[in-house]
Amino acid sequence: IAPAQRPGARGWYIHVTFESSAVVDEAVKRAGDFLGKERMRIDFAFLDKLRARNIDAPLDKKRYMPQNAKVDGGHTVWVGDLSLDVTEGKMRELFEDVGEVQMLHLSLNPLRNGKFGHVKFADPASVERAVERYCGYELYGMRMRIDYAADKPATAFRPRPDKGGRGVRPVGCRTVFVGRLPEG
Repeated sequence: IAPAQRPGARGWYIHVTFESSAVVDEAVKRAGDFLGKERMRIDFAFLDKLRARNIDAPLDKKRYMPQNAKVDGGHTVWVGDLSLDVTEGKMRELFEDVGEVQMLHLSLNPLRNGKFGHVKFADPASVERAVERYCGYELYGMRMRIDYAADKPATAFRPRPDKGGRGVRPVGCRTVFVGRLPEG
């Protein structure tokens, strides 16, 4: 069990790694069970998203750097590997440090174990500042990935209907995220 260094927006969270992936399926069935007065959030997790245990080790930013070519005159970055606890308000607060944010939208990833989104800046130079400052940046115990993205109209980011349910366990996944835990 790897407890968080700090609480998330809706209580404390942990990552639990089991010896077999079959046990993970049983653990995820407990999603929504009460612990105290809160329903627990449980979903599949990938350990490579978690903060390195050796905080003194140098950060290898290659995993977090853009994979796509920079868009000439582009104003938008894609951000991923975000904690479920990250809010659009927190992201706006972060990215306003590198430039004026015109649009920001976050969504649940397909496995429903994290978030991703897009940030559109008023000035294209802010894109490079965001990449330089926030690739591998730790937020709520997870390191952020950033990539270049094509500019899209705000209507492209309309909320989609929630289909409910949990994601499918990735092959070999032995770790679950457990959130909304009470302190102590």
